[in-house]
Amino acid sequence: MKAKLAALLVVAIAPVMAHHSFAAEFDGAKEVTISGKVLRVDWVNPHAALHIAVTNSDGKVEEWNCEMPPPGRLAHAGWRADMVKAGDQISVSGFLARNGAHIMWTQSVVFPDGSRISVRPAR
Repeated sequence: MKAKLAALLVVAIAPVMAHHSFAAEFDGAKEVTISGKVLRVDWVNPHAALHIAVTNSDGKVEEWNCEMPPPGRLAHAGWRADMVKAGDQISVSGFLARNGAHIMWTQSVVFPDGSRISVRPAR
């Protein structure tokens, strides 16, 4: 019985423990813009994400994970699941991960035609 209760508690609290605040994971003072080719789009909860191939200053290609709000919030901001596709060249602006990994919290995306879309709804 105790084992079942412990397992139930782990399952119940795991999503809460896995979700961190912005300030815990990202540095609001380190804004960056990256440009590259979209490798894939994850249109999933709890966070959608764009995976971008970015060529660094040494000519090496790095994969960046550009995290975004969940699909429902993105839709409210004007996004559609098919807006960004693998192979698209885009620029992404946002805030760097505190741990130095190639992860950022996305604020906006600029498309080759110069159009920009934010992850936040217009007010």
